[in-house]
Amino acid sequence: TAYRAYRDFVNAEVEATKYTKEAGEKMFWIKYGQSWCEKNSDARLQVLLTTKYPPNRHRLIGAVQNSVDFAKAFNCPVDSPMNPTKKCVLW
Repeated sequence: TAYRAYRDFVNAEVEATKYTKEAGEKMFWIKYGQSWCEKNSDARLQVLLTTKYPPNRHRLIGAVQNSVDFAKAFNCPVDSPMNPTKKCVLW
């Protein structure tokens, strides 16, 4: 996954400190979330009702709440909305 490629890159950096690694992991997820940002008009939301894809907000939440790495980076409590016990793991 993109996150694991990022983590491997950071771990290879000799000068990366624990702080920069932790902050970098959070920043990775923040930027990932921003890549899904969108502002929908009412007309666009109507179109989304007839497509097979949900709005980006729901696509993002579904992806990150199923990520062990996301929950670890943000210390999400087990069985919380962003860290459910049952996860759908694809990779």
